Amino acid sequence: SIPERVKNLIYEGTGYGLSGYFTYGGDIKSFETLIDSFKRIKQKNRTYCYIGAAQGIIGNSDIGKMFMQKYFEKIEKEHKKYFYPILGWYLLRQERQSDIQPTEKKLIYRGLGPFLYFESNFQMSSFNEMMKPIPQEYRSACFEGIGMSLTSFHKRNFLKVQNTIDELSSDDKVSAYRGVGRSIGERFGFNTKSCEEMINKVEPKYQNFCYEGLGKQVAWRFGKNKEVINLILKGIDQKFKIFFERGIQEELKYSN
Repeated sequence: SIPERVKNLIYEGTGYGLSGYFTYGGDIKSFETLIDSFKRIKQKNRTYCYIGAAQGIIGNSDIGKMFMQKYFEKIEKEHKKYFYPILGWYLLRQERQSDIQPTEKKLIYRGLGPFLYFESNFQMSSFNEMMKPIPQEYRSACFEGIGMSLTSFHKRNFLKVQNTIDELSSDDKVSAYRGVGRSIGERFGFNTKSCEEMINKVEPKYQNFCYEGLGKQVAWRFGKNKEVINLILKGIDQKFKIFFERGIQEELKYSN
């Protein structure tokens, strides 16, 4: 029997591979075929197909075209959240952006933060100028996204991640370290021992926020699956459990 966590990774990989095949060229009929294939999979496993598909679409050069053709309408409502961070910025640029709920906008801005940082050529001064028009209530989501992308991009040089975050204001550092916690969880497959070893490299006063971000990412990926959440929770140091659980509850408020 294959362990449930391993099954999830297999379905995620399947979604990743199929998305590249079916969305090549931005053809709407191909995308419909992809979604139809997912609908034949059991609900509890289907989620991981969508997680993989969202990641697979990142490299698609026709993302803008996909939005104009209203691909989003083809995706089941409960699975749209996996696409907002990487695709949702295109929705904000369309006239119907007023239809987007504040909870959905948080997910969109989480993806917008890294996009603006890359557009600024990784220069924090230029990035800060780009951030000025961003509504205050969505700044934290932008910086969470930056923390995630920095940790993923510089996974072999964590000192670079910390040095970049050090350029931020105190409030923005907190958000960025939540993003660091999210990314660490994904990198190590939520293996708590490996996550703890990496978070221990963070300045102690920011470690709480890393665990909060870790909890957020657990809720993002596993939803209300108590069995998985409790399994991960058992491996969290007692002094950080309250922050981990806080992250879970915060994420569930707006992403489910």
